[in-house]
Amino acid sequence: MKRFLSLLCFALCFLPAVAFAAPDININIAPPANWESVDADISENRIAVFVDNATENRIEIQSKEFPKDNYAKTFFDSLHDNLTQNNFQPKEELTDKKITLNNGKERPGKLASYTYDLTESPISVKTFMFHVKAVVYIVTIYYAPQNKESAEKVFDEYLKTLTEAK
Repeated sequence: MKRFLSLLCFALCFLPAVAFAAPDININIAPPANWESVDADISENRIAVFVDNATENRIEIQSKEFPKDNYAKTFFDSLHDNLTQNNFQPKEELTDKKITLNNGKERPGKLASYTYDLTESPISVKTFMFHVKAVVYIVTIYYAPQNKESAEKVFDEYLKTLTEAK
C-alpha cells in the first residue's frame, strides 16, 4: 500500500506550474479520532498528513495560495486532468459540492473520486478542493478499495470538523 501511496504522491507532483506562496493557514486542522499525525510527511504545500494505522488509510491536506479566485478554478480542473493523465480513473464526474465548516461557514468546492488499479494492490482516492480567501485547500483520502465504506465515512465526517480560522 505504501508503494502505491508514493506513486499517487508522485502523480500529484505534476500539478500545473502556477505561481503561489506558502499560505497562512486559514482553517483549523486536527486529525480524525484515533488517527496519527505524520509530521515527517509535511512539506511546503502539504500542511497535514494523518494515517489510520489499523487500515493504512491516509488523509492529506494541501494548500496553495493564488492571487485571484479564477486561478483556483483552473487549479481544480488541472488536478483532475493530472490524475487522469497518470492512469487514475475517475469513479464519478468532477462535481460541485458545498460543505459547511464546523463554525457554520459554507464553502463551495469540487469533489472527485478516482481509482488506480494497474497494479496488484489497487488504491482509491477521494478528494475535496475548496478555498478560503485566496488559499485553495485539497483534502484527500487514500484507501484500499476494501476499506471504501469506512474510509469514505471518515472522510465525509472529517470535512465537517474543519473550522475557518478567525
